Amino acid sequence: NTDEDLKPNLRSQRVLNQKRIPSITRYILDNPNSYIFSAITASVDGDVKFVSAEKKSNFGNLWISAEAKVLINDGQHRKKAIEEALNENSDLQNETISVVIFVDKGLKRSQQMFADLNRHAIRPSTSIAKLYDHRDPIAEIIRRVVYETEVFKGVVEMERSTISERSSKLFPFSGIYSASKNLIDLEKNKKIDQQVNTVSLFWETIGENMDQWRGV
Repeated sequence: NTDEDLKPNLRSQRVLNQKRIPSITRYILDNPNSYIFSAITASVDGDVKFVSAEKKSNFGNLWISAEAKVLINDGQHRKKAIEEALNENSDLQNETISVVIFVDKGLKRSQQMFADLNRHAIRPSTSIAKLYDHRDPIAEIIRRVVYETEVFKGVVEMERSTISERSSKLFPFSGIYSASKNLIDLEKNKKIDQQVNTVSLFWETIGENMDQWRGV
């Protein structure tokens, strides 16, 4: 049986979601010189030996038996995407990724490691994720629109994707992104300045015709 065939309580990891792989693979292939991944976490069930480079040094070589079983506790989708990317671009074969290795202590421990690694994992809000995404040309345009358009001055929540009850803000950055992206035509290769002007004019016109917005 493969790991996917086993019941959840007999596995140490969730089933691989194949739908996630293409986007991660494309991310690597599109950004071969600047992609970034966090470390993969793995458990090793087998003979493991650490040989220190110097006496009492924490640096050295880790020897793992060829018969040892290696289980990925965190990073199975990254691993699969890397394999797919290598199939398309063999130049990536000399790339490296850090790996945190634990000596395996059985299924129960591996399941607990998975739970602990994901216990405090929280996805960032869409607003701040888009704000910080410099690979997304639409995000670049919206950043400029928010900073340069008069009606947005002081009323945009840049970090959160919802507006709290007592907030002085009117719109989350992610909301402006979603509402504006259909105004942007990247296919025509228009200059960024032209796209910014188009979106800014749209929102300035709406703002000028809404008394409540101007009142803020």
